[in-house]
Amino acid sequence: FVFILDADFIPQPDVLRQSIHYFTDPKIGMVQMRWGHINRNDSLLTRIQAMFLDGHLLLEQTARCRSGRFFNFNGTAGIWRRAAIEQGGGWQHDTPHRGPRPQLPRAARRMEVRIPSRHRHPRRAASDMNGFKSQQHRWTKGSIQTCKKLLGTIWRADLPLILK
Repeated sequence: FVFILDADFIPQPDVLRQSIHYFTDPKIGMVQMRWGHINRNDSLLTRIQAMFLDGHLLLEQTARCRSGRFFNFNGTAGIWRRAAIEQGGGWQHDTPHRGPRPQLPRAARRMEVRIPSRHRHPRRAASDMNGFKSQQHRWTKGSIQTCKKLLGTIWRADLPLILK
C-alpha cells in the first residue's frame, strides 16, 4: 500500500486504522479520504475554500465513484493499493498533478474507489489571497497538463461514451 499525505495535513494517530479495512475487498484500488479544514473559520476565504472542497469531495467525487466514471485522485489524503498503481503504468512525473494516470485502468477494469464520509483528515487551507492563487494555479496547471496528456488515450479507450 502507498499512503500519500501533503505537508499541510495533520494526520490523526489512527488514520491508517480508519481506512485500511476497505482493502479487504480486492476490487478496491484506492481510498480517497475526505478533507477537514482546521482553519475553516479564520476568514471568508477559508470558509469558501472549505465549502467548495467539501462539495467536491462529498458530492462530486462520491457520485463519480458510484456511477463508475473517471475519478481524479486529489494527489493527497489517499491510500493506494500498490497493484493499482502498477496496473496503471506507475506514477507519471511529467506533470505536477499527482495520480490521475492510474485512473484510466481503474475505470476500464472497474477497480473501485472508496471515499469514507465519516472521517475527515484535517488540513490547513490557504489563508491569504496570494497563497490561494498560487495553489489554484498549481492545481489548474496540473489538471490541464494531465488532460492534454491523457485525452487521446481516454478517447480511444474501449469504454462507453458516457464514461469518456
